[in-house]
Amino acid sequence: MSGAPKIYRIAISLCAVFALYNILIDPPSPDGRGLRFFDPHHKVCGDDKEHHDFGIHSLYGDVDVQYYLNYTVTTDEDLDPLNHTEMNKVMQALTYVAVKTNRHILPKVPVIDEDKFPGSESKQPWALIDAGYVKKLGSKLVEPNYWARASGARGHKPRRMNATLGETNALANMDKFIEKLKKKGNATDEAVFNKTELLLLDSDALGERFGEDGGYVNGKWSRGFTCTKKVVKLVAVPI
Repeated sequence: MSGAPKIYRIAISLCAVFALYNILIDPPSPDGRGLRFFDPHHKVCGDDKEHHDFGIHSLYGDVDVQYYLNYTVTTDEDLDPLNHTEMNKVMQALTYVAVKTNRHILPKVPVIDEDKFPGSESKQPWALIDAGYVKKLGSKLVEPNYWARASGARGHKPRRMNATLGETNALANMDKFIEKLKKKGNATDEAVFNKTELLLLDSDALGERFGEDGGYVNGKWSRGFTCTKKVVKLVAVPI
C-alpha cells in the first residue's frame, strides 16, 4: 500500500499535463480553432471571411447546428488537386446548378493530414478553390466532410439524387435535372453529378446560359474558380 500515494501523484500529474495541453495547444473553443488555423504556417486562397470560414470548416466543422441544414451539389469522384483545368470546369457546372437551385457546393477535394504528409498545404481545398468568388456568384462552399458531420443535425442519412446528363443534349438534360431538383425541394439533400460528364460539357455554351451574373462576359469566362494568385500566409487572428 506504500506505493499507492505515489501512483495517485503520478495520475494527478498526468491529468494536469493533459488539461494544459487542451488549454494551451489544442483549445476546444471556436476561437481557439481559429487561432490555430490562422498561424503563419497555414495558407489560404485569400484573406476575406469566406476563405477563413471554408478553411476552418474543412478542418474542424462548425458548432452551429443550423450550418448543417443546407443542401448541396457535388461530384461522384474526387477532384484532382493538381489539375486546375479540371477543377475550373467542374466548378463552372456545379456553381451554375447551385445558384439555380439555391444550394451550396461540396467540392470533393480531400483534406490532407499534414502531420503525415508535410508540405501539402497547396493541395488543400481552402488553398485551391476561391470561396470568396463562389460567394460573389451567389453560392457557398462547404467542407468535403460536410455530410459526415451533418447526419446528427438532420436526424437522417443524406438523401442523394444522381444526375445523368448523357453524351448528347447534356446541357438541356442538366436544365431538366435542375427543374426536377426544384420540384423535389428539400426531399433531396445532395445532387450528385458524374465528373466525367461535367468535363465533357461545352464550357462556352454553359457560360452563355449562366450569363454575366455567373462570370461569363463578352463570350468568355472572366476568371477561373481556382485561386488567381499565390496563396497567402496569414497571421493569427481570432474569428
